[in-house]
Amino acid sequence: VYKRQIEDRVTRLIDLVDARGFELLSPRDPGQRAGIVTFRVPGIDQQVLYRDLMQEGVICAQRGGGIRFSPHFYTDEEVLEKAVDAAARAVTVS
Repeated sequence: VYKRQIEDRVTRLIDLVDARGFELLSPRDPGQRAGIVTFRVPGIDQQVLYRDLMQEGVICAQRGGGIRFSPHFYTDEEVLEKAVDAAARAVTVS
């Protein structure tokens, strides 16, 4: 059950990243995915983005040239949306 919930959250995060026009660094193929989503925002320093996200209370990591989100099975969809929205706001501020 938990594995399916994590897969659903990863799929939702990928959809949100795509909707914002960010560059997905994680595999799209469900058979190659893990419980993480790494993306890059073109045209912005990823270290600055990471710092801005952490200052907004978005728990993430700077990995593989981008930003990594690691949702848990209990992470609400609203939290995922807020995290990606925060990344979009950071882009407009920078």
